[in-house]
Amino acid sequence: AEPASIHEIVADAADDAQLRLLMEGENFSGDMIQRVIAIPLGRAGASGRDRLREATGMEMRIGDDGVYVDNVDFNSPAQQWGVDFGWKVLEVERPSARVAKEWFYGPAYAVLGLIVLLQMVRRNKRKALHHV
Repeated sequence: AEPASIHEIVADAADDAQLRLLMEGENFSGDMIQRVIAIPLGRAGASGRDRLREATGMEMRIGDDGVYVDNVDFNSPAQQWGVDFGWKVLEVERPSARVAKEWFYGPAYAVLGLIVLLQMVRRNKRKALHHV
């Protein structure tokens, strides 16, 4: 999505959604690098600007030439990710609606039950053959 819509995307994201940003900036060595950052957004409800600040410790500046990091709080998640003042947001990936991981337990237990059932049938057939 367009980086300029970052605050709207964050505001519209569901509870505990994850936002991915492709960012570019200078590292501590002075080299220009690109980095993909996955941001857990937490609970919905706050404005996009406030929610992004709470989740990352970053403030964004939206200008005509792009979206830039305007401030990074000390010891914030953004600072731990290596993001610094002046980094540019190149791309914003909208949070996708994913199925909860717990839904995969059902089919796994069904397969396990089927294996147990087949083994029990096999064992009973074997016992029947030995008694004859």
